[in-house]
Amino acid sequence: MWVPYEQWRGHAADFRVRYRFYTQLEGGRATVPRQGYRGDFAYADDPGEEALNLYAIHPEFEDCSGEVILEDGQSVPAEGTARMWILVPSMRRDVHVHRIAPGVRGFIMEGARRVGEVEVLEQIALLENAKQIRD
Repeated sequence: MWVPYEQWRGHAADFRVRYRFYTQLEGGRATVPRQGYRGDFAYADDPGEEALNLYAIHPEFEDCSGEVILEDGQSVPAEGTARMWILVPSMRRDVHVHRIAPGVRGFIMEGARRVGEVEVLEQIALLENAKQIRD
């Protein structure tokens, strides 16, 4: 059974996204991941194809009612919503509080490979986490 990040991290998620994993024909994964997947994040508006910066921001997938999926052995939906967790507090403060807002687009990354796309729906606790959580 999946233990939600909020329980063991002791704070709420930073923001929420709508995501879609690319199909294998689109250059995506052969299979959809399970809860606990740790792909990275890149902003869609970073300049140039070769210049995407990768950030350690991990998704925690939600079911159709917006609750965290607790079954960690089953594949998550190919598209849906996810809570996003910024892992490096200094990056949260120095970079992401200035960039994450509703409508911002990005990619789910595996190394230099784009395996999905996201659109930010809302900030959850990004500003509060930036003020309270230190390196």
